[in-house]
Amino acid sequence: MGCVAQKKKVEKQIYRMETQIKKLVQQNEEMTNQINTMREQEQLLSQLCEQRSERQRIDLTALTDELNNRFEKLRNDLKQIDIICEEQKQAKLKEMLEWKNLFDKLDNVSKNNLSQISEEDEY
Repeated sequence: MGCVAQKKKVEKQIYRMETQIKKLVQQNEEMTNQINTMREQEQLLSQLCEQRSERQRIDLTALTDELNNRFEKLRNDLKQIDIICEEQKQAKLKEMLEWKNLFDKLDNVSKNNLSQISEEDEY
């Protein structure tokens, strides 16, 4: 496989990874929106708590605690997604740099071979 074909293959891989990263970022944003919506719901629940009797307040407090637990889990999941996105991004950047270095080496070898052929042709 020639350099150009190999380069195109790598470019396709890079494009696919960039697409995956964009999807993960979009999922991240969607989860952030869900968290914000849930926070608004939590605030509404808190307001209802203040307007209800002591018995209802206890029930709503339990719900709020459950929501807080879910929020915490979502926050942790979101942090994990951020970490995974960053790790994938760094890995892809490292891979891209390795490919670039490989292509640079290939390019240098090709140039050296061409110059040797030219020198041999002169003799």
